[in-house]
Amino acid sequence: MAAEAPQRLAPGGHLLVETSERQAARTVEAVVRNGLLPQVVTSDELNATVVIGTKPIR
Repeated sequence: MAAEAPQRLAPGGHLLVETSERQAARTVEAVVRNGLLPQVVTSDELNATVVIGTKPIR
């Protein structure tokens, strides 16, 4: 998904990937490797971890 995201997203668009807390670092690496800006969001209430990859606006 991260590899295809730059071609599919509009500038400023987001790819959201739900992942485990343990795998978040690897997911961030994949997002960065494909030119997206990473952000990790967690919710203790929902026991959820999401990596958001944003396509830069150029």
